[in-house]
Amino acid sequence: MMPRRRFRPEWMLAVALALVPLASAQQEPNQPGPAAEARGQDEEEPLFSIQITPHMLYNGLDRLVEKPLARDYDLDEFQKEEMRRVLHEHVPRFLKEHRHELERIWVEWVEAISGDEPPDPEYVAEWARRFLPIVEDAQGVLDAVSGDMRGFLDDRQQVLLDGYLAAWNVGSQFLTNRLREFEAGGFVPERDWPGYKEVRHRSPEEVQRIVAQAEREREIAMASSARVLGAAKRNRIQPSETGHGRRAGPQDATPDGKALAGDAQTGKLQSTTQQAKDEWDRYVEDFIRRYKLDDEQKQRAENLLAQQKSRRGSYFARKSADIEALKRMYEEAKGDQKKIALAESRYQKLYEPVDRMFEQLKQKLDKLPTRAQRKAAAELENKEQPKLDVAPKRGARDRQP
Repeated sequence: MMPRRRFRPEWMLAVALALVPLASAQQEPNQPGPAAEARGQDEEEPLFSIQITPHMLYNGLDRLVEKPLARDYDLDEFQKEEMRRVLHEHVPRFLKEHRHELERIWVEWVEAISGDEPPDPEYVAEWARRFLPIVEDAQGVLDAVSGDMRGFLDDRQQVLLDGYLAAWNVGSQFLTNRLREFEAGGFVPERDWPGYKEVRHRSPEEVQRIVAQAEREREIAMASSARVLGAAKRNRIQPSETGHGRRAGPQDATPDGKALAGDAQTGKLQSTTQQAKDEWDRYVEDFIRRYKLDDEQKQRAENLLAQQKSRRGSYFARKSADIEALKRMYEEAKGDQKKIALAESRYQKLYEPVDRMFEQLKQKLDKLPTRAQRKAAAELENKEQPKLDVAPKRGARDRQP
């Protein structure tokens, strides 16, 4: 269990967005009064704006790594450097892509909460329609960042990450559902606009409810993640005395269809052609056959396989530079057992996320068969098990003196 002091509410951004910008689309009145007319035609021109330069953003991301992230995940220097690289790669690109729309959304939000009247439901629906794709893209960025993080976090840190992600998803899902409701015309000022005192008083209670739910989901996710990691570690092939260590298998295939294999004697990391069907394909085929899944279940199983293989391919694509560096490490080792051991350690760490993906695939597949299918499969397996040969009892004359 993660100490409570370590529970940092990164996911609270989603909660705040869900509860505050409920009225973040304030439209100018259709018929402005005298005061509005007196403000002139240049009313839409901003009087003051604050810009975030790339330098400011990178400094902010670096401070995020050095303080809260390094403290929460107990990152070493290598991990902190990797974390900076990952954030610098994904966050600025997202902000640049959505810069203008985010600026408009921000201005409309400020105008809404500073106005005397709530916005029209029709305009809120249009605002929600524009905001939803940005929220979905932000979730994609989070998925990409967390996926890259798994490449350099150890097992304990990955358990923490899964807990944070589960908590974040509670707030994110709440925000997404609320935006979809608004998009469908479900904005009710008396219930949703924080300009009313009753809504403001109700909001803290709603925040507390979401926080409590997020905490529960975090603990559940951490417990489940620990079980998955434990299973992956138990099933992982252990280093051999004569080989390079972990035996490469089809599940280790790189995007170009190759699998890695090493040799402790030569210190070389070799490439071998991937088999036509890798271990994941064979496992799913055996699973479908074992439980006699119907067409719908079979389709779901194949979809799960495709999703996990896509994640695996994306991971290898992101780690192509690390794979090449690992090859060079083996080549430069030249029989040096210490260097080979270091390369082996990094090799094991590189493939831990792949093992984890495979375990997750197994867990998802296990939810598909019905109780009747499980019972039938168990009965068939019992029938097919070979009977043990029982040696006849030895007679008196068979006994040794």
